[in-house]
Amino acid sequence: MEQKKIGVFEIEYDKMATKKATERLQTTEEGCVCDNCKNYSRAIDRVPEEVIEFLEELGLDYQKAIEVHEYGIKRGLVSYGGWYHIVGTCLSGTGNNRNVFQITKDYAVWFKNEADLYVDGFPRPILQMEIMFNIPWVIEEPYRGWFLNKNEEWEHNFKANKEALLHELDKIIDISLIDAASDYWIIDSVNDLSIEFFGDATIVYFDKEHKHFDKEHGCEGDSFIIETRLFIQALLSGQARLDIFYRGDKEIDRIYYIKTNNYEEVFKTFTLSRLLKSKETKTVSSIVEFKQQ
Repeated sequence: MEQKKIGVFEIEYDKMATKKATERLQTTEEGCVCDNCKNYSRAIDRVPEEVIEFLEELGLDYQKAIEVHEYGIKRGLVSYGGWYHIVGTCLSGTGNNRNVFQITKDYAVWFKNEADLYVDGFPRPILQMEIMFNIPWVIEEPYRGWFLNKNEEWEHNFKANKEALLHELDKIIDISLIDAASDYWIIDSVNDLSIEFFGDATIVYFDKEHKHFDKEHGCEGDSFIIETRLFIQALLSGQARLDIFYRGDKEIDRIYYIKTNNYEEVFKTFTLSRLLKSKETKTVSSIVEFKQQ
């Protein structure tokens, strides 16, 4: 055993015994399949060298935390708690999440003698080193925890929803032909079919009409993404019927009939219903073939 002063803590530990015992442990990712543990395992390699050296000096393998859990994300960094086990004892110093040793700006630890979730066969005595690490989110899977900054949450959701919408549209159009970097996408320049993206809502413009997809128009959560794709798909199906009403040579109204989700939606440009019933009114019907062009 050797003694070491770490901030307000004085510990006694066996580096070689800890290293040997840790070799038999699973890595954090092997022990749990959740995204938070997976990200910790992938991102811990990227922490400052001072942190790695600190852990290794105690005989620890930084890839083999006993437990990790996250508390939220801020500035692109996930706040992780958790602990590692060391063969040793805390001789002095009272540790908690307000009384810690700061290794570097975003990495702090504290110690206690009560061990949680220890592995059978781990040598006694067990010293538990609690961690408070702010680590970047590096895996492809989107972060689904708590956002500690509302602007950051909005930006994250905006990006995630945009990627999801483009993924849905890729099923029915060639998205390489639209300006994906923009938030306004022209699909059919001849018939004025386009989509405007707002982060948590869309508006689909077609000819002289438009349709909203958002919470106020019956789309809860991210359902507006699927609903937008289904509506565009219906327009591109070649079954959009347009009735144009004339009084003499003057167009007085136009009505679109578009079948989506097994029911027919009706879009009226004007509301001159009394004129539509006039004997002087004539109707010209056609199928509008929206297509990517």
